[in-house]
Amino acid sequence: MFNKDPTVIILKLHFSLGLKKEYLKIMEISNILSPATPPTKGGATATSTPSTASSSASDRSKGPEDTEEIERRLHSLETIPLSDFDSTRPKSLSPSDCEVLESKLRSLETLNHTDSEADSTILWEDCTQEMYDQIFDYIESSGRRTRVDYIGGRVIISELGPAIYHENAAAFFTTEVGCYNKRKSDDSSFPLTSSLSATYELSDDNGKKSLVMPDAQFRFIDRHCPNVIVEVGNTQTLPSLCEKAESYIRQSTNIMLVCAVKIYRNRALLFLLYQRPPEYFGMRIPSNVPLTPILAISFGPVAMTAEQIEEFAMSTGMPRDGLRGFYDVHERFSIHDLPCAGRNQAPYMVRLPHYLLFSKDDFGTVDREYSAYGDLEFDLFQLQGSIIRDMPK
Repeated sequence: MFNKDPTVIILKLHFSLGLKKEYLKIMEISNILSPATPPTKGGATATSTPSTASSSASDRSKGPEDTEEIERRLHSLETIPLSDFDSTRPKSLSPSDCEVLESKLRSLETLNHTDSEADSTILWEDCTQEMYDQIFDYIESSGRRTRVDYIGGRVIISELGPAIYHENAAAFFTTEVGCYNKRKSDDSSFPLTSSLSATYELSDDNGKKSLVMPDAQFRFIDRHCPNVIVEVGNTQTLPSLCEKAESYIRQSTNIMLVCAVKIYRNRALLFLLYQRPPEYFGMRIPSNVPLTPILAISFGPVAMTAEQIEEFAMSTGMPRDGLRGFYDVHERFSIHDLPCAGRNQAPYMVRLPHYLLFSKDDFGTVDREYSAYGDLEFDLFQLQGSIIRDMPK
């Protein structure tokens, strides 16, 4: 008997057909099994990945008859020859493009790059979405763990190495949201839900598309898109991380908060919080309007260096004194904050505004029952512990 959760059913279908998740039109099949509410026009919408299947209360309440019907349809879909799905796959790269791409990948994989080499993350300029699909397919079929995004017509490498740091950070935020839910709700109807990673299609004010996948995402129950996105950069450079974090807010109308975490090779850590300005609720933010983090904290066991602080100022558009926490300035530590070395230190406590967590639409509307829930607060010292436990000393 199959698990009756449509997400699991879609995943089972995905693996049984042996097709890559980006190229099978999962959402079309998902609509056959359990029709989903269409996203709001202009909003950030999930692309065709298994993880975008809804997990609302109505999905979880299917009875035995529904499950049997889904199994019957699933069995019929599993008997479809793989050749019938060829139209859903992108065309392969030409031999010459494969040669160029392989050369670039090998160069990047062997490059002993520093954190300031932002250009090294750009894999392909002036790229169509079809070309991006072909590059994605090539990288995935080669067995690489390289992660790529499509932002503003460019294919950008967001990570070259293992995903353990992303997974640890995502697990931390998921745990914090779970604890918050349990403290605030005395039943199983938790107001904030976490979702599996899904690719989101965004577009800027000129119509240029971006395809980006967050490390974690949380949304108010039954909302069609995330309220909060989490992005973690390890080998990803800070300029690239900031560009991706900004794109979630700038190129959507409804994502409210983005938490970005940069991990440096020297074990320094940087937390950035981006927030949608109220005047742009339900609207995209034009490219000529500055968007800077509302909060920036250096919280690692090692202080950020003067060079890293310089890059921070250039990448975020914030002044150097806008950074709080533990960092090195002209060979001396900042005098206003102690190292992040224990729980509940005021400089390292972060609050996510409840009115953005519980916004049920694009315009910041909060139901009265959730208005008294309070902000979600978490401790960066605990996030530090989750990240560095698997880092080499």
